[in-house]
Amino acid sequence: MSKALPDDTQAIEDSAHRELVEKIRAVVLETPGHAEYFANRIREARKKVDEASPEDQGQFWHPLNNEQMYGFQTLGQLPSPETIRVLGEFLYDERGLFPKYNPALQDRARNRGENANSDRALMTLARMPLIFKPVQPRIRNHVIYDEDINAWRLWYEQIKAGTRTFRFEGDPQEYSLAGPVSEARVPQGDGASRKAPRSPAEASASPLDEKKSLPVWSLVGASLLLATALWLATRRNSHAD
Repeated sequence: MSKALPDDTQAIEDSAHRELVEKIRAVVLETPGHAEYFANRIREARKKVDEASPEDQGQFWHPLNNEQMYGFQTLGQLPSPETIRVLGEFLYDERGLFPKYNPALQDRARNRGENANSDRALMTLARMPLIFKPVQPRIRNHVIYDEDINAWRLWYEQIKAGTRTFRFEGDPQEYSLAGPVSEARVPQGDGASRKAPRSPAEASASPLDEKKSLPVWSLVGASLLLATALWLATRRNSHAD
């Protein structure tokens, strides 16, 4: 049994780890295609399942589950307009969705899509640090597919149509799918408009979709480093418990 680290040493390590994760996250978020990269991996894995014969599908389910698990987990750590677009589009991909459960079985707490991208995207959006979510957060950001999916789809459709903006916790900047915007937009009848003033530096910044792409290896390398850092954090927390 390993000895516990002194509190001050543990605090230093925690601080260093958080700094590492934030640096990696910043690099990934600055890279156009950071969310689409994971979306493409998930789509390709799903395509192999769909195109396989019934007797051969089994060998492709595990790779699909892995791509969904790591892909959506990482997307949840990348708050950006591109990530919102990717997750929003996945809300409509119900391939693999389970049939509705019988309410009499009192099994409503379970999700309906172990292999459905729509269910994974729903869970990821619910857990992201978004301000003004369309569904009142539950304990541990739990979701109930049939009760929540339409509200999140409407929220995304409004963003896609340009009638709603969004922002993230700790960031006063309002965003559309194209990038930063000067003021909040809220659909009529959905509450008062929210204004988020921008600093001169923010106002002169280029939208996310106008930045030059970094080499593919930079995206892959930074993404893997982020996933590794998050994995180490998860392992350390589990050992601490």
